[in-house]
Amino acid sequence: MTAVKMYPFDPDIGSPVFNEYTDPAMADRVVHFVGRRRGNTLLPANVRHLSAQERLTNILTTGGLHGYPVYRSDDVAVTCASDLCSAELETAFAKGLNSRGPLEPWALVLDRPTAWTYGFRPVVYADAAVFDAHKVALNAIHGPGGSALAVRTELGRDDWTAEREWRKFFPPGAPPLALDLRGTDVIAAVIVGQTGWAPALPWTSTSFPPMRWLWDAAQRRLVHDGRIPFRP
Repeated sequence: MTAVKMYPFDPDIGSPVFNEYTDPAMADRVVHFVGRRRGNTLLPANVRHLSAQERLTNILTTGGLHGYPVYRSDDVAVTCASDLCSAELETAFAKGLNSRGPLEPWALVLDRPTAWTYGFRPVVYADAAVFDAHKVALNAIHGPGGSALAVRTELGRDDWTAEREWRKFFPPGAPPLALDLRGTDVIAAVIVGQTGWAPALPWTSTSFPPMRWLWDAAQRRLVHDGRIPFRP
């Protein structure tokens, strides 16, 4: 598939996403990595067998972004995103955010204000000595399940601070569906590892279709690659 401009004002195909004219802090964006390397906490059986590309296809074609329990979330389902600057985002695909190595270049770039309205919040990197106290306090503030916003932190041993994580948690017993993406403008861009990759979105939006950002592994940068089309 050949990527083409959908609108005359779209950036040129192949031009860098980030340059001196863009916001290097990505102040209005958070990123949900579909190809994040996981530790011992496995994905549910219904999606565990899918590749990162297939999981992204499933999110976009169903319109549902689901949450799952993660390390030390006490079986509370969460959906995660990262608040990264442009250099950190590109480094995530080139080298990784931690010792697990590079992330696969399949991700959703979400509009941060809209994600906030859907319940995403920055996590609390809690000192290991008072981790349990933080969980109790967050449950009191946010209600059942709020404890999942606490991330146990012990520098040099249990340190995830580089990810600058945001989470949407789901109270016990609630269906783990973070976002119904259909008809929203929460997706600002889709990061892909293959030029022209475009499962047509089965919904329309009040705005323009999301941008497609291609990871150029040779140049180690994200480049513009058109837009993800809505299904006619």
